[in-house]
Amino acid sequence: MRRKAAVNQDTLAGLLLVAVAAAGLLSSLRYDMGRISLPGPGFVPVLIFLALGALGLAIAARGRLAAVPPMEKWHFRPLLLVLSGFVIFGVAMNRLGFLISGALLIAVCGWAMPRRDIAAYALFGGLLLAGATAIFNLGLGVPMNLWPSILVK
Repeated sequence: MRRKAAVNQDTLAGLLLVAVAAAGLLSSLRYDMGRISLPGPGFVPVLIFLALGALGLAIAARGRLAAVPPMEKWHFRPLLLVLSGFVIFGVAMNRLGFLISGALLIAVCGWAMPRRDIAAYALFGGLLLAGATAIFNLGLGVPMNLWPSILVK
């Protein structure tokens, strides 16, 4: 007796990871790989995308073989809100600075959640932005505008 093929979240997530890994692997092959003793700029990205592809295959296989319930319904609102949040962050980063753009990202992505706990989002957002600022700007010295350039001048 044949089992009815059902697509579930694990299978789709695994296939999405494989697709992202394949695209990333193809784009990173144009960089010099170098050698093990002296790796080039393409060495680590290739390794990461290979690992991502293997992880995607494992997740897809688990989703196909395990007794996981099929997906019932697509939820486009959270997908669109999260993607919109990242687009807003990317567009606003140079104009509004990292902290305001990051707060906008967290606020827009927060609307994707079924329960909206504004206090929890504010706490999470503040800790996330403080940690990212401490690591990238202060710790690693990555040059970025923290505030809008109109306020800093």
